[in-house]
Amino acid sequence: MYAPLAAASAGAALVLLYAVTTVAMAAWTFTDAFGWEEGGSSPALWAGVVLTLSLPGLFLYLLLGREESHGDRSHRRDRR
Repeated sequence: MYAPLAAASAGAALVLLYAVTTVAMAAWTFTDAFGWEEGGSSPALWAGVVLTLSLPGLFLYLLLGREESHGDRSHRRDRR
């Protein structure tokens, strides 16, 4: 009798967890991309990608949008 109610509340909890995690990833992406002023990557754009695609969007940001560490910046420019 209470099984559908329990399943619905468990589903709502999972949706809430997914939403909170996605917003947290987008906030981290925004603040991380904002620190790379010279990189040319727009923080709002990358946060939108993460909000839209969630975990795949975060992986895209880490692979394509994130600069190397600050110490490696000059080395990266020299290779171009």
